[in-house]
Amino acid sequence: MNRQIRKRFTLRFTCITSAIFGLLVTGSSSGQVSFSEAPFQALVAQAAQEDKYVMIDAYTEWCGWCKVMDRETFADSATGVFINERFVSGKTDMESGFGIDMAMKYRVSQYPQYLFFDDKGHLIARLSGFMKPEPFVAAIEKAVYNTPHLPKGVAPLDFELDYPAFYRNSFKKNKERTYPTAEEVEAWLASRTDLTDEVSWGVMHRYVGGGAYAMKMAELKDELIVKYGRKEVIDKLASLVFNDVKTAIKQKDERILYNALNAGDSFLGEDSPMYRVRYRMYYYQMTDDWQHYADVVDETVSSTNLLEKADLRQAAATVNAKSTDPEVARRALKWIESSIDKNSDYNDLVLYAGILHKSGAIAKARTFAGKALKLAQTEEIDDAEARKILNTLP
Repeated sequence: MNRQIRKRFTLRFTCITSAIFGLLVTGSSSGQVSFSEAPFQALVAQAAQEDKYVMIDAYTEWCGWCKVMDRETFADSATGVFINERFVSGKTDMESGFGIDMAMKYRVSQYPQYLFFDDKGHLIARLSGFMKPEPFVAAIEKAVYNTPHLPKGVAPLDFELDYPAFYRNSFKKNKERTYPTAEEVEAWLASRTDLTDEVSWGVMHRYVGGGAYAMKMAELKDELIVKYGRKEVIDKLASLVFNDVKTAIKQKDERILYNALNAGDSFLGEDSPMYRVRYRMYYYQMTDDWQHYADVVDETVSSTNLLEKADLRQAAATVNAKSTDPEVARRALKWIESSIDKNSDYNDLVLYAGILHKSGAIAKARTFAGKALKLAQTEEIDDAEARKILNTLP
């Protein structure tokens, strides 16, 4: 069947399947997220009819967090109401059949991942990772309704592009998966007339970790951003810098770290300052140098607005979990104490109590651990962390 005939057949098949989509749905419309078993093209057609978007839960058989997402989030009734009212939803195994085509086209390699499409089949947003019901709904609202959509592709429903065989083979199931050599990738890229087209970008995005084509990606950054969106392109360029950061960590060599960060300035441009902060923090965390870790946080807070409250909370949680230095704990208290008030939730109270304990403020730690325990009992949630702190206090 040639490509023209196949496309006409697909169009007719889409019309037929969209007419019977109601028979191909799993889940309750009100009790949980309803996932249709219809083909992707039929989901797009249904979305056009119902004035909705399409959500695809991109999963694999081996993905444990995908199963947790099914059990805890997609089964949640409030999440089901929110999604079912706004989306036509489907599930796709990204290592089998059409899922491989979708993974190749949209460069999916982390799971779970959630792909959102408009009623023409254009990818408009993506999210990834396990999320509990309320954060998941909030993330969808932000990504789909309150953030500019991703750039529209030229042929959103065309999954039969001229990808090389080695690209497809690397998306297969683990026992079938193979990868090309760097020489194979570079030879193939050398044959391309446009390194910013969908196929070339897919190959570079998946395989290029350094060398001449890393520099070419940096040179083509602005054009790639126009076609694929800032986040995806900058994240890829940042990953090239991160490869050297990991080498610096392995060798515990700050010279390698700062050489990588300086190279990253040219790669990342205006986005470089944020990555410099993140990578410096990560380097000192992984080398167990908590004084310098705190130095980075403090200097960033005092001179920029690059760290938001959520970032500071995470930094404090990292110190609480891994550092044993009381002075660093006292510095971490300043990162979050302005966020602790009568409306603080259990997790924030436990974190604050834990850092107070590490800093030596025993009486205050007991007070806030007690508040966390009382709140947990009121809300009927697990109070183990609060009890653990109280039991370890002198």
